[in-house]
Amino acid sequence: REKILSTARKLIEKEGYQGVTMRDLARKSNVTPKTLYDQFGSKDELLLIAMKERFRHTYDAITAEKIQSGFDKLFFVLDTVIEISAKNLNFARGIAALRASDQRDLVEIRKSTYSQALSQIRDEGDFVDWVDMNMTLDSLYRVVSCLYFSWFSVASAEFDFEELADLLKLHSCLVLSPFTKGKTQSKAMKFIEASAKNYTN
Repeated sequence: REKILSTARKLIEKEGYQGVTMRDLARKSNVTPKTLYDQFGSKDELLLIAMKERFRHTYDAITAEKIQSGFDKLFFVLDTVIEISAKNLNFARGIAALRASDQRDLVEIRKSTYSQALSQIRDEGDFVDWVDMNMTLDSLYRVVSCLYFSWFSVASAEFDFEELADLLKLHSCLVLSPFTKGKTQSKAMKFIEASAKNYTN
């Protein structure tokens, strides 16, 4: 099973989600196509399981990374996701193309990672007293995911990943700045100001 899923992930990276065929996957996994269907039911289910396992592993590694401040942890998450997406563009496109019903548990994994950074900011005392953490998390997640998925839904093979990372950070700062104080708000405002200067230049 693991060899099949590992081979499926390699094929997704090389050929893209749509480019993977069960015949090719069976041949490279040294099994028959019937074995694939017996174990997984369909190509879509097999590829979904393969992508979700990689996704969980990636976010587990991101979550485990210890970063000194919550704000820096959030930027680390965004930078790492973009770096991994840049290295595995076909894989990122495959995740982005999943149906909403197949995204549910992935959404929870993503939100949990952002929640970790926000909880760290809260523990540092940098959220204003009246803030609702769930509202802030939902706002942050919606902004980041909308930008990310719209980016990867474009058919063009040319991506400026540095620009995407900066956009995600800017919009994260725009979400955080009204709800925070202290070092977190200071860092968020500095990033917003620097982005504004770059935009006008």
